Amino acid sequence: MSEANSVIIHSSAPQELFESICKVAVDYVHFGFASITLSDGKVGAIRVAASAVRAGFAAPAEQTRPIDEAMAEQALRGGTSAICNDIATEPHTAPWRDALATLGIRSFATVLLRRRDWIIGTLHLYADQTGVFDEELVGLLEKLALNLSFALDNFQREDARLDAERALRESETRFRDFAHAAGEYVWETDLEGRFTYVSSRVQSVWGFSEQELIGRKAADFMPPGEVERVAEWLRDNTGADGSFRDLEHMIVTRNGDTRWLLNNAVAMFHTPGEQTGWRGTGRDVTDRKSAEARISYLATRDPLTELPNRVLFNDRLEQGIVAARRTGQSLALLFIDLDRFKNINDSLGHQVGDQLLKQVAGRMMDCIRKGDTLSRLGGDEFVVTLEGLQQAEDAAQVATKIIKALSRPFEIGIHTLNTSCSTGISIFPLDADDERALMKNADTAMYHAKEKGRNNYQFFSPEMNTRAVERHTLETALRQAIERQQFKLYYQPLIDMHSGKVIGVEALLRWDHPQRGLLAPGTFMAVAEESGLIEPIGQWVLRTACQRAKAWQDAGYPPLKIAVNISARQLIRPREFARGLSRVLSATGLEPRYLELEMTESLLIQNAEENIAMLRKLGQDGMRIAVDDFGTGYSSLSYLRQLPIDTLKIDRSFVRDIESDPEDAAIIQAIVAMAHSLGLQVTAEGVETRGQLEALSRLGCDEYQDYLFSRPLPAVELAARFLAPGVLDFEAASAKRREVGT
Repeated sequence: MSEANSVIIHSSAPQELFESICKVAVDYVHFGFASITLSDGKVGAIRVAASAVRAGFAAPAEQTRPIDEAMAEQALRGGTSAICNDIATEPHTAPWRDALATLGIRSFATVLLRRRDWIIGTLHLYADQTGVFDEELVGLLEKLALNLSFALDNFQREDARLDAERALRESETRFRDFAHAAGEYVWETDLEGRFTYVSSRVQSVWGFSEQELIGRKAADFMPPGEVERVAEWLRDNTGADGSFRDLEHMIVTRNGDTRWLLNNAVAMFHTPGEQTGWRGTGRDVTDRKSAEARISYLATRDPLTELPNRVLFNDRLEQGIVAARRTGQSLALLFIDLDRFKNINDSLGHQVGDQLLKQVAGRMMDCIRKGDTLSRLGGDEFVVTLEGLQQAEDAAQVATKIIKALSRPFEIGIHTLNTSCSTGISIFPLDADDERALMKNADTAMYHAKEKGRNNYQFFSPEMNTRAVERHTLETALRQAIERQQFKLYYQPLIDMHSGKVIGVEALLRWDHPQRGLLAPGTFMAVAEESGLIEPIGQWVLRTACQRAKAWQDAGYPPLKIAVNISARQLIRPREFARGLSRVLSATGLEPRYLELEMTESLLIQNAEENIAMLRKLGQDGMRIAVDDFGTGYSSLSYLRQLPIDTLKIDRSFVRDIESDPEDAAIIQAIVAMAHSLGLQVTAEGVETRGQLEALSRLGCDEYQDYLFSRPLPAVELAARFLAPGVLDFEAASAKRREVGT
């Protein structure tokens, strides 16, 4: 026991203890064989952890299972030690008696080993004599087992202590690594908020060293107003245990930069209930805050112009109306739409269109006050909110400034662009009492401005709302008219001034409205243009007119040129228009020389370079080009010389007073002289009297058309009257009209 206790004291690990105990058992007590087995608590899971054999004893020196394994399992299951003083007389040893006797074993003892309250194994002692394990020896063995258990408990406690120390070191290392990788610094403060400790990484954020911050408060480095904000935040967000998370505040660093910091902290206590301060971490989140601010900015801004978008506009309009209600002042809403912007976008490309929108936004910003809001809703639509108005005329002044600002040419790359805007104005509370109605009324007024000729502003009135409803109804009916094929073409003869012969016809569109009857283009063409429906309608007119001209030729009538009006929307993409025209001629079989395209002056000079190239190609293919309503636009002689034009059509406004107004006669004479000098034909429109016809003949006009000869007629009626038999002259046509009473 003395030697065993010495071993217990000096052993540094369980394995060393087990081996030493076995050696003591055979060297000092002279047992023949000793072993210690350990169990993992499962049946059959017993292994020999250590063993020793007395010199000259027959038992094996190396083994993995105990010799009396069954007895060991029985002891483990029963929870009591097993003693056998004579294997020859002990009934339980019968199964392995011969094996034990062969090894020279006459008696043995199996003593349980414990760790705390758990049986972990057994101590096996084997003797070559019988009766060795008397009561005194068994008592000593039980004490030895207790001492071993105490030693094992100490080993376990020491292992736990070492594990705790190792875990603490690992935790500290891990914390330092995480804090360094995350860019965090550690800090502690007293109850007054003065730093009592900061880690070295703080200098990379604050610009101040640890020594410079000790004894100072974070509040000492905050910009004006931040201390109060942080104090309010802490009052609302500090937990019952004194901790707080995600406190974000600003500081001013040594070099004067403003940085955003994120802090998390727990309260420190000297004793329960006695707080001494806070301990926490801090990190620089300036980049994240900047990114969040940028994202928030972009979420409420138009990405192209960086003006407020629809979301921010709605918010500011709502706030403006609330303020107007409170102060009793007025608020104006200006709805601004660029005129014919789609033409520029489609002809020159979106990149040029985007640059134009940026410059437009800049000029508009120069026209409003600092407290007003200019927003882009999308496309070429802008809105301006004017607050604190004393009278409605103030809004008109702003609208006028914007219109003038946008009337100046825009230089974009190699292009010089001209645009204008149509503006609708609605006033709160005069025109509407909420945001939605105010916006709707301004939009309605804007469309009224477009109807008034564009490039102007209009205030909302109830009558406009009625017209807006009518316009929407008309657009819906137009779409149905296209689907249901409600359009018809009428034809008006073109007469040679000198021979009096019919030399062509102009195709004129009519809408056979199911309720309103036959409608002329003037009642629906503006809506068709603005809605884009003019493109499918224009394609239908071209195809139908060419089919009709070819059908007359196939029927044996004299070949006539057929004139078709072309709208601005059809020429937005000149190349596509030319390709579509070629497909129509190919499908109908009409030769290009019998088709004359009529376009206004203003239309020809828009996107002039591409239009000139396209028209030259059409001219080379044999098609004829006529300038419609000549004298009312802005084309110059230089453009006329570049364009492959065949005919100038004098506007009816000059023809109307030619007999009584010398100025109109002089203008027509100048137009005829200029046209003939360029090799062009001249056609007069709106001829209604014989006197007008004679005056135009004297001035040298080549062709004429309108009610003096014939009103527009359906194809069958026109052919019956004027195309068969042969081509009729003016006198014969007049006699024919008198004969039929027209």
